[in-house]
This record gives sequence, structure tokens and C-alpha cells, in this order.
Amino acid sequence: MSFAVSRAREPEAGASLIEAVVALGLSLALAAGLFTLVAPVQSLTRSLPELADVSQRMRYGFNRLHRDLRDVGYGLDDQSTIAPSGVWLPVLVPYRLGLRAPSAPHRAAGSSSLSLLRRAAGSSSRLTASLVDGPSPEVALEPRPGCGPTCGYGVGDLVLISDDQGRWEIFRVRGRAASSLSLDRLHPTRTAFAPGARVRRVHLDHYYRDAARDQLRHYDGWRADFPLVEGVAAFRIRLLAVQVASSEPCQSTSGDAVHALVELEWSALGDGPWCGPAEHPRDADLRRVRAVHVTLRMQAGDAYRGRDPRLFAMPGRVALAHHQVPDLTLGFRVTPPNLGGP
Repeated sequence: MSFAVSRAREPEAGASLIEAVVALGLSLALAAGLFTLVAPVQSLTRSLPELADVSQRMRYGFNRLHRDLRDVGYGLDDQSTIAPSGVWLPVLVPYRLGLRAPSAPHRAAGSSSLSLLRRAAGSSSRLTASLVDGPSPEVALEPRPGCGPTCGYGVGDLVLISDDQGRWEIFRVRGRAASSLSLDRLHPTRTAFAPGARVRRVHLDHYYRDAARDQLRHYDGWRADFPLVEGVAAFRIRLLAVQVASSEPCQSTSGDAVHALVELEWSALGDGPWCGPAEHPRDADLRRVRAVHVTLRMQAGDAYRGRDPRLFAMPGRVALAHHQVPDLTLGFRVTPPNLGGP
């Protein structure tokens, strides 16, 4: 007799519908979590070039302003000090100088405009051999051994003429010949100089912010006016000065306590006493300036700016924070060595 043994059939391996739904849900949740982490990284990667551009523009603006502020007033006499024979020269003024300067008799000082005067590198001082007078004078130069006919002066150069009586003015070289220069006045003045006045080649640098185009621009005192840095949300200067009282406000001072600096109020630069020619006066308080504090604020393009006024001087149209590049602000102070008086 034989017996047949029946065995229970084992269930086939696999997953139930519920298990599949749970696994799919977990996979979707994990993918969503990864996406929330990757998306900001991708947005940051897209904004990094804009951030680098803002930083580069800030670096260039700082280097240019710091260099020229450090050298302001340099080399305006043969001893590389601020003035010839102790005469005060306002080589740093908070308004425009040059051919395109405002026609107002008293220049209106402002916190977003700065003109600097310094001697051109490699230039040599000459003495005039003739009277310097009129709007377009022809100036004979005294011979100087080893200096050539015009001693390096070229057409288009700016030159400063000054004398020991405290008179000075800026001219532009219109033409040159053997030992003579043809000049045009940069400002509508009538100052005359006797033979023996000094001639020096100089640079005039005027920096200002163009609010309509958000640019920091540079003007050379004649006709060249071009953008230096784009995307400038703010350019502000503060003048730091010593407190000096003098019976001769238009004369240079020495021995000032440079550590006791106070911020010069803008109203102090519009009330006199006035120094220089009547057609182009300078407020005597400018002689007290010893340091300049500059604030630069750079902004990204509109596609990277948000609406938070704490981060953006000019609001943009970006809502997501990780798509934004906040404004970059830098403040720095320069104490030019040639502003301390002879």
C-alpha cells in the first residue's frame, strides 16, 4: 500500500500593492528632498559670476580712488610738497574743476563729487621768461640745461602756473614751439603772472557719480568724461579737517594736530572767506582738510536684486533669496601725506 504525501505550496516571492505604494512614496519624498537641496546650489552657481563681477568692480573702484587720493598734491613744487614757497593750493575740492566746471561764482560742495590735483610723473618744473596774461597766452620758457626745448611738455597737457605771491591757475597746452608754449585757460580767470612764475605739468582727476546711469565717472578737466565703474549705487565722501583759526585764512599752515580731526560740514564750504581769483574762488576752510573718508556701494544687475531695502539700495525683481546678490558696501579712509602743510 502506498501513501501520497501532499505538501503545502509555498507562497511566491514578491511585494504586495501596499508595499509598492509605500516604497514609491518614500522614493518620491527622497527625490523631493534632494531637489530642494540641489536647486539652491544650482541657483547659487548661476549667481556666483554676478557676485564675482560686483566684487571685481568694487576692487577696481577702490584701487583707483585710493591711489589718486594717496598722491593728491604730490610734487607741486621741487620739494614734492603741497605748495610752492609755503603758498596754500586747494588740491582737493568737493566739486568739479576744469573746462566743464559749473559757472556759479562759488562752487557748491557736494558729497558725491571730488576733484584732485597732482603733478604728472616725470614732469620737470620750468620758469617763465615772459608775462603770462590774457585768455590764451603765449609763454616763453627760460632755458634749462639738459631739458630740451619744451622740457617734455606736449599738446593737450595740463600745466599749473604759480608764483610766490600765492597766485596760481591751470592751463592747457594748445601748441608748443622751441622754448615756448601756447596755452588756454581752464577756468574763466584773468590772473596774470610776471616773468619767473613756475610751470609744472599736472593731472586733474574729477570723480563723480552719475545717478541717472549708476556710474562712477572720471573727468580729466578738459573734454574726456567717461564711465569708470558701472553699477555704483552710492559714492559718498566725507572731509576730515583740523580745527585751525588763522588771521590769514588763505595762507598755508603748519604744525596742525593731525590726530584731532573732525568732519567738515558742507555748509562750511559755502560761507567764505574766499581765496584765489574772484572769478574762481575757493573757500578757505578747504585748507583744513587732512583726510577723506570714501563710501562705495556696488550693486548687481536688476536680475539679481531683491526688494529688501536693507540689502538693496535700488530694488529689483527677484523674490527668491538664493537668487539674489546683495549690494556690496566698502568704506575707507585716506590721509594723503601732502595735505599736512609744508
